[in-house]
Amino acid sequence: MPALLKTALENLKVPQLKDLASYLPGETPTRKQELVDKIVSGMLGKDARTVWDLLNELQRAAVMDALHDGSHDSRRFVARHGANPSFVVDGEKSSYYYDKKASALCLFILYDPVERSYQIPSDLKLVLRAFVPSPKPCQLAGSDKLPADDVLTVRLAEREAAQELSIL
Repeated sequence: MPALLKTALENLKVPQLKDLASYLPGETPTRKQELVDKIVSGMLGKDARTVWDLLNELQRAAVMDALHDGSHDSRRFVARHGANPSFVVDGEKSSYYYDKKASALCLFILYDPVERSYQIPSDLKLVLRAFVPSPKPCQLAGSDKLPADDVLTVRLAEREAAQELSIL
């Protein structure tokens, strides 16, 4: 079971919390407990929708999938959508001097050390279900004809299969 948002945030360091709090309106506090309280009250209140609007399409798809599937699995996500969502903002420095700034996606999907996976906290799920749509079903593109590439070879193997069966 995913942790509560407050518990998940308390596992983060102050510079990480400052990055996340910067996406919420208002002054950014400096103390850890004040940062955690601001993020919790914002994300469990009316600011969750505002932060949702900051996400790009791929990040929204990650939240929809994690909300529906229970956790964020990067391999499954790449298989469905073709790329991973960005958990960092390129070109922006974090409050840490050596890290990139965390993206707004990190307010929705957090690492749960107990489950050892990236999940949406259970109390935040209740808020998100009010406005986050269900993910689109996975669709595979099919074709009745082979592509015109010279690389593909059609091999009829019925005769070999019949011989192998007779050997058994």
